[in-house]
Amino acid sequence: MDAAPSLSRRLRPGRWQKVIKQGTSGEKSIILNTPPGRSPESNFSLGGNFMRQQQSSRIFLSAAQGPIAQQQELFALLNLGLVQSLASSVVSPTEAVERFYHAENCLYVQKHFRQKAAHTIMSHGVQLPDLFESLPAEEAQREFYHELEIMRSLCLHLLAKRRASSVAPRVAA
Repeated sequence: MDAAPSLSRRLRPGRWQKVIKQGTSGEKSIILNTPPGRSPESNFSLGGNFMRQQQSSRIFLSAAQGPIAQQQELFALLNLGLVQSLASSVVSPTEAVERFYHAENCLYVQKHFRQKAAHTIMSHGVQLPDLFESLPAEEAQREFYHELEIMRSLCLHLLAKRRASSVAPRVAA
């Protein structure tokens, strides 16, 4: 998929950036950064029965368009995927921070979402690598899964809240 001409003018030169579009009722986009000289598709290679990422791609929440409620839903769904990837060791805690729980997204969530649950999810995500540096291995692993469960339940809470707010107007009508 190619980025729309108007969007490609806003992207930083010297880096490939791929926009992923979803649905036809508005554009939701995620920008994946790729080092110069490589196309975004070259980040992925088939290894065994699953895709392995060769190089880190960063997801920027600020690239998502649409109403804040839709952005929060996308945020919760992305986090659920990351939590699952972390739990199954597809993504390491350090990779998760590099790709998603980085400072730009933390600031975006704090400034635009203004929801304690979203802020808490980002805070827990940022701290995941520290568990393995500060605790003995067995205790770190136990705490790691506990943190993932907290993040998962907060994501489900955000999605349930979104679903309840979208159902209420339909019931009243």
